[in-house]
Amino acid sequence: MELHSDIHVIRPFNYDGQIAANSSKSYLQRVLLLAGLSNKPSNLFRFGWTDDGRHMATIIEQLGANISEASNHLQIHPFPKEKKSKIDLHVGESGLALRMLASVSSMLSKRTLISGEGSLLQRPIDPIIRILNQCGLNIQQGEGNVLLDIQGELSTGHIVMDASFSSQLVSGILISLPLLVQSTRLTLKNPVSRPYIDMTLDVMQSFGVEIEQTGYSEFFIKGGQAYTGHSAYSIEGDWSGAANHLVGAAISGKCTIDGLNIKSAQADRHILDILADYGADILISQNDEITVKKNESLPIACDITDCPDLFPCLVILAASCKGESEISGIQRLFNKESNRLEVMMREFSNLGLTMRTTNNKILIKGTGKLSGGRINTRNDHRIAMAAAIAGTICSENIEILDPSCVNKSYPDFFKDLAECTKSR
Repeated sequence: MELHSDIHVIRPFNYDGQIAANSSKSYLQRVLLLAGLSNKPSNLFRFGWTDDGRHMATIIEQLGANISEASNHLQIHPFPKEKKSKIDLHVGESGLALRMLASVSSMLSKRTLISGEGSLLQRPIDPIIRILNQCGLNIQQGEGNVLLDIQGELSTGHIVMDASFSSQLVSGILISLPLLVQSTRLTLKNPVSRPYIDMTLDVMQSFGVEIEQTGYSEFFIKGGQAYTGHSAYSIEGDWSGAANHLVGAAISGKCTIDGLNIKSAQADRHILDILADYGADILISQNDEITVKKNESLPIACDITDCPDLFPCLVILAASCKGESEISGIQRLFNKESNRLEVMMREFSNLGLTMRTTNNKILIKGTGKLSGGRINTRNDHRIAMAAAIAGTICSENIEILDPSCVNKSYPDFFKDLAECTKSR
């Protein structure tokens, strides 16, 4: 494996090793925000910086929080709670930060301008504006890199929210409502990515806030609550990043990963069920070390409605077996860092993979191998990682354009890949 400034060369390889899971950027961003909103300091352990995590840290510092970094933890002193007249927040390329802060910022300022950069400037803004305006806010699209101009306050009493566009908007609303004086009933219509809602509720509970729910359609949020801080919060390992290594091991060899929570609310924990159907051997130790070993290579059939981030590495898994695999729930792939469906179909068809879409699913005809070639990641971290994993079934080298995009969620990806693999 050779790393250049804009190209990473992957030679054909097999998995054979052990690594620790990278920490979850989804958990880290939520925990940082709630630590900032709390009424006393918090200590965060087992954290790892990603681009998205650093942007959230910068945001809460802009709001007045103080973050000090020791050798093994962060200490966060929360920001003042007096409502400002106006704040400007820059969220980088983080869609989660944009969508959560669109509502949370209304608790902190009379007017908020949220700006972004890179791929975030290409993502749809109209659904965010439409949905949150229905929740009582007054949001307009800004100019240039200013994505949202936010004023007003969330409604109280009863909010009916269209949740079909993004669970991240739901997370922002849920985080905000306990801080209102009055209680609120929240009704969700067609909620998606439900495990991410569970993740938000899990972190909120850890920071002292309780919400009553009936499934994923009705929530009762008592007003006048406060986030209390956490003296020793440990950030979970990231199932989204680990899924790539687990898939690579199932295809080509063996890999053990420690630091993952087997009972996690993270949606991408579903990768273990998919790999079991694929025919891999899966061993979970008493201390939650997870080992995946190559065994059978059976075509897969799975639904990624609640876990769309798995799609890129599942394309590689489907390519590795002989026969047709079916992945449904692909409607969630268009509004990511790239149009992941389009990019994966174009780039990997160039490597010899046959794919076709019908209705809300993609059919992938695997042959067990791919040719080598160049993959344009379109600056999408998940496509870059999947392209690397393709080295387990490629006959020639893979050249990955813009490999540094993995910094968004997993800066040590290529380092970890080198530690737990061997060239063929």
